[in-house]
Amino acid sequence: MRTVPVQVLKQHLASWIDRVAAGERVTITRRNRPLAELTPVGTPGWHVGSRFGQGALEPLGFTVPEGAVARALAEDRSDDR
Repeated sequence: MRTVPVQVLKQHLASWIDRVAAGERVTITRRNRPLAELTPVGTPGWHVGSRFGQGALEPLGFTVPEGAVARALAEDRSDDR
């Protein structure tokens, strides 16, 4: 896998796209830190599954006791923001 700084990628985008189209993977960096990867279409990646996003959240089943914390939360939530 090759790496390329984002500025160099901008200047020579067509040649980098040709490399990726030929099957090469390229890591884009900024200040020597990886930002993103260019991969050919169809490259296996992270699969989240067919049920991704179909879950439901359920309440924890307990209430917050009345007191200073509960009052502070109630006051914070009632502010017009």
